[in-house]
Amino acid sequence: MFEVYPFVTGSTLTLRIRRARSRDTRGQALVEFALVMPILVLIMLGVMQFGILFWTQITLTQIARDTGRWVSTQTWSCAPVAATAGTQVSTQANLIAQRSTLFGWGAGNPVGLSAGPTYTAVIGVLCPPDDNQEIWNVSFELSHTVPVFLPFVATNGCAGGCERALTSEVQFRMEPAP
Repeated sequence: MFEVYPFVTGSTLTLRIRRARSRDTRGQALVEFALVMPILVLIMLGVMQFGILFWTQITLTQIARDTGRWVSTQTWSCAPVAATAGTQVSTQANLIAQRSTLFGWGAGNPVGLSAGPTYTAVIGVLCPPDDNQEIWNVSFELSHTVPVFLPFVATNGCAGGCERALTSEVQFRMEPAP
C-alpha cells in the first residue's frame, strides 16, 4: 500500500509516494482469494456439467433421428400389436449409440425405448405404404440416464448415484418398400 503526500521545493509542489507499512495489509489477498475461489469453482463446474448435458442431449437426439430413419424404412407390420417392433427399435438405437459418442452409454446403461413405436395413418389404410400416396407416420421416444457430478442437476435425488434422465422424441414418415 502506498501513501501520497505533498512535498514543497521552492515554488513547485511535488507529490511523493511513500510505501506504507506492510503490516496493515498482510494476508488480505489470501482472505479475498479464499472468499472468491469456491464461487469460481462452482461456476466452472456448472459450466462443465451443463456442457456435458447439452452434448449428451444432442447426441441422443441424433441417435433418435438415425433410428427413426431406419424404422421408417422397415417393412414389418405396423399394427400396434407387433410385439417385436419395440425390441427391434431398441436394439437398433443401441447399435447406433455404440458407434456414437453418447456420454455414459454402456452395457449397464443402454439407451431405452420409453414410448412407442406408434404408427399413425394420415391417409390410406395400407401399412407399410405401397407408394408415396399413402402416408403413415412412426413415432417413438428414447431415454438415457447420464451420470452427473453436481447434485442439484440430478433428477433422482442422488439415491444410488447422481443421474439425470434425458429423452428425445422423433416422428418420421414411413417410406414405401423399395
